[in-house]
Amino acid sequence: MNVSRVVSSLRPSARSYATKHSQKFPRPKPGTAERPAYHAPDPLVNNPKAAVTTLHDENLTFIHRPPPSAPSPHSFTTNPSSPLLMGTPKSVDGPLPPFARPGLQKPDPPRASDETIAEIRKLRENEPEKYSRGELARMFNVTRSFISMVAPLKVQKRKQIVKKVEAEHEAARSRWSQRHSLVKAIRIQIKTGPIHISLHSAIFSNMSLAAVNSTVTPRIPPYLFDTDHRQRCLIQLRSKATGLEKYIYLSGLKERDPHLFYELTLNNLLEIVPILYTPTVGDACSSYSHIWRRPEGLYVSIESKGHIRDVLRTWHVGPSARIAVVTDGSRILGLGDLGANGLPISIGKLDLYIAGAGIKPTTTVPICLDLGTNTQKFLDDPLYLGVRRKRPGTEEMDAFMQEFMDAMKEVFPQLLVQFEDFSTDNAFRYLEMFRSKYRVFNDDIQGTGAVVLSGFINAAKLGSQAAGTRLEDQRILFFGAGSAGIGVAKQLVSFFTLLGLTEEEAKRRIYTVDSKGLITADRKGLQEHKIYFARTDYSGPPLTKLTDIINYVKPTALLGLSTIRNAFSEDVVRLMASLNKRPIIFPLSNPVSLCEVDYADAVEWTNGSVVFASGSPYKPIEFEGKKYEPGQGNNMYIFPGLGLGTIVSKARHVTDSMVEQASIALSASLTKEEKDTDLVYPRLIRIRDISAQIALAVVRAAQKDGVDENALFRNLSDDALLEVIQSKQWQPPSHRSPRL
Repeated sequence: MNVSRVVSSLRPSARSYATKHSQKFPRPKPGTAERPAYHAPDPLVNNPKAAVTTLHDENLTFIHRPPPSAPSPHSFTTNPSSPLLMGTPKSVDGPLPPFARPGLQKPDPPRASDETIAEIRKLRENEPEKYSRGELARMFNVTRSFISMVAPLKVQKRKQIVKKVEAEHEAARSRWSQRHSLVKAIRIQIKTGPIHISLHSAIFSNMSLAAVNSTVTPRIPPYLFDTDHRQRCLIQLRSKATGLEKYIYLSGLKERDPHLFYELTLNNLLEIVPILYTPTVGDACSSYSHIWRRPEGLYVSIESKGHIRDVLRTWHVGPSARIAVVTDGSRILGLGDLGANGLPISIGKLDLYIAGAGIKPTTTVPICLDLGTNTQKFLDDPLYLGVRRKRPGTEEMDAFMQEFMDAMKEVFPQLLVQFEDFSTDNAFRYLEMFRSKYRVFNDDIQGTGAVVLSGFINAAKLGSQAAGTRLEDQRILFFGAGSAGIGVAKQLVSFFTLLGLTEEEAKRRIYTVDSKGLITADRKGLQEHKIYFARTDYSGPPLTKLTDIINYVKPTALLGLSTIRNAFSEDVVRLMASLNKRPIIFPLSNPVSLCEVDYADAVEWTNGSVVFASGSPYKPIEFEGKKYEPGQGNNMYIFPGLGLGTIVSKARHVTDSMVEQASIALSASLTKEEKDTDLVYPRLIRIRDISAQIALAVVRAAQKDGVDENALFRNLSDDALLEVIQSKQWQPPSHRSPRL
């Protein structure tokens, strides 16, 4: 078509319009009535509600879109013989401005009496939502423009109405989207096989059975949507006889419906956390090669050395990843070298990040480094999932870890890496090697230390108040000097330095004990990580018996990280009670089967005076008519908030100050009722709020240390920053979330 010829045939007022838009509508293919190609925004054409209609004259193509205020559709055509382009007084419709056609005169503006205008203004001012412009236009037989002219709304009121309407539209779109997604999924699955869809969105979208009756009825119970599927899942979970069976059930639920899984976890934390993590996760790791059902995490094998980047790129998250938990399975919860069976520890920790801090599930990366195992029974197990070889030497291991961390930085540039359950020497080694180069921390060393420091701050206040002594007079005895024990001891140095003591003065108040007894500097073959706290003020014969060491040190606090069951015997506990009015006893080894003393025994042997916190959960007990509630030094109090604060601040490194401030924030998070009950840790049910408070302290510490890269937070007040952090906590999508 010759566009210039068509344009020249138009009247001047229409010609300018057609010239302006002629390049947007190329000529249709010969013999067709296709819609013209369109690239520019045009309210008459670029509309999903538009319809293409071919009239009896096959050369005419109309694109119809009913406008909001016109009784008939606008039209457009590129056909030169179309009467629309020629202009005609018989029609007021077309693509051209209505008054560009001959014979049309601009209508007189609508008129109304003063009384009518006054009534319009009154209705519009008093009830603007009920009496919209369209409603008033219909009532008084005028135009919407006339209503806007005689009764304009105030800007603020208009914004409120628009915001409310937009919210209603968004809610309607959300409901429709959920229903549409369900119907689509069901129709696809009916064609391809058994239905494996998420019922969570259907149940909570208030969807009626009639909406999908024709496709759902054969495979889904007809009144399923009228029942509470969350309650059904809880009943199924509670019907399992062992913790391992419950773990397997929850793992399957997370695969089938992750949103429902996380909603149940959030609403039943005290029941489900001990299954996802300690103590049940220890059983899951020990049996993982036998209970494995589907891929849940990422294995990076030592056989992949040289192309670790390619392995990492197979994980679906990509650059959006924000946090990874990495283990090599060499020291899982005191259970020893489990090799490739250690993956559940990474999965469980990330579940706690999601539940405790609101980290988005799709940004997490659970990783197990498959470096072999020195446990022969796994190498002999025909079902063992990992590489069948002994663990590498230091040189080979260092080269692998360097390539791995370089690849992690390249593939996941915004990632925070948490090392978990490495062997003692490697835990310290790789933390020191990488902490200043990458965004990384070790939960066994720093996380455990921070959570124990927090509990000890509150416990020391109770002990000093009962004894009438100063806080700096505390003496701490550690039973267990592995990576966790020494890491906690180093963190507790901060307790004394915060009180004004020097580092050397603080070290003199901390004693460490390993399998050979009290650690002294003159011991031959002393491991490097134990040298820091080795005593130089003892020159007598070796002290190997715990009661002898207690009599020598006279500690106010006894902390166990030995993984030796019942190491704190009745004699040990009663001796601590004889030395202190409120003895502080923290048996922190996990799981419960490796705990140094049970809570009931500690209460009985101290006549209820013990200040107690354990690594694994214990239930409250009643002793001599009084109810006692134990504390749990669970790392879950610290690492979710520490991770959240590091992520939102975009800190380049995790500094000692960030960990220390996380601990102080946790110790200050107790409510008045919790303090009155002599608790040393807050109740876990408040973990989301606690994590937000900890994240706030971590962000401020990162800013003070100059390692934060999120400059937007630097000028916010604490209240405003806390609100921002809470807004970033992910919630499983649900319209209602009652406590079950």
